[in-house]
Amino acid sequence: MEINWLNLFLIVLVSWFSGALVMKLGYPHVIGELLAGIIFGPPLLGLVHGDAAITLLGRMGILMMVLFIGTRVDPKDLLRSAGGAILPTVGGFLVPFVLGYFAATMLLGGNTNAGLLVGTVMGTTALVTMSRFVTDLNLLDTKLGQTLMAIALLSIIVVLVTFSAILGIVDSGGVKAAGIALVLGKAIAFLVLVVLLGVYVFPLLGRLHGKVARHPGSTDELTIAVLFAVGIAFLAESFGLSFILGSFLAGLFLREDMFEKGTFANVLSAVRDVSLGFLAPIFYVSAGFNVSFAVLRNPLLVGTVVVVALLGKFLGGLLSSLVGGKSWREAAVTGVGMNARGSIDIIVAGVALDRGIIARDFYTALITMIFFANLVVPILLRSGRDWLDKRGELPRVSANPANAAKAATA
Repeated sequence: MEINWLNLFLIVLVSWFSGALVMKLGYPHVIGELLAGIIFGPPLLGLVHGDAAITLLGRMGILMMVLFIGTRVDPKDLLRSAGGAILPTVGGFLVPFVLGYFAATMLLGGNTNAGLLVGTVMGTTALVTMSRFVTDLNLLDTKLGQTLMAIALLSIIVVLVTFSAILGIVDSGGVKAAGIALVLGKAIAFLVLVVLLGVYVFPLLGRLHGKVARHPGSTDELTIAVLFAVGIAFLAESFGLSFILGSFLAGLFLREDMFEKGTFANVLSAVRDVSLGFLAPIFYVSAGFNVSFAVLRNPLLVGTVVVVALLGKFLGGLLSSLVGGKSWREAAVTGVGMNARGSIDIIVAGVALDRGIIARDFYTALITMIFFANLVVPILLRSGRDWLDKRGELPRVSANPANAAKAATA
């Protein structure tokens, strides 16, 4: 496999420049990287392009990015936030999932597998993007901000487990009772095994790492992290699930008490630098290569995906929050905030496209939806915050939502 070094150089360059530019405008850097792939890649200028090397580096980017997100989520926070966030998380996923499935299969001509994947992407709330919005809008110490962060935390688990199950269903030959039962059985067995490994085996390996003699400047911390990610990713695919779920769970169980005192910060720093500084931007830029402007000739497809995704997420968040006892105003603002997009959803759509589960027209429509959501949600969420604040319905709280907020650095 030959590497086109100039092409790689240009991809890293445009990803860095575009990401920095959109962050100055108040939007997540992944949006800039996607735009860079669209503008400088095959869809428009054709100055950069994909090849076997870029594809490989992009998949490693997915692995490391999801590992990094996992390291920013504390399992204790998941348990602590589960009570008040489970209902809006489930409702905010199921409503757009079901609407997306029926829209894709009954209105837009997609098959069952495409409908399942489109619904999954529509049901996603992105933790990285949510962290940015909540932090930028000074909502981190409010009940609303903590609720949104908790929903985004739990959404990762729901989406990744659902996506892995759908891949298993696709591989088993379609939606059949026996196939679904087998996939669910494998998923449960995998999750139980990973929990046992995370609780009992990972700490032993971490302590073993502390006993190994290391020279000054050693990169053992990164090696350990990558070993965990690749090992659990391999295990996930051995169970017929997605490597993405395995990488995330590996990050989830990488904890400070596993390592020699003062070492864990090096682990986080190494994972962050490799993922955000090099590999993940390559994936996001290359994700833009697959956008097809020919789809814009079918405004029904694009418009339906955008409207169903955003409206479905809003209604799911609104209704489930009302059932959970929130006021209609707080429930409405929660529904708006749950439309934070632009991380796991791009990864899921990209993997589905690579595997031929969705076509480029659906992929392009989903990317368009993610762009549109990131343009309007910060504006609407800011207006909703001010609305609640003027009515005295934006209580401040002293507790901090967790290490999840640290994902704002992503």
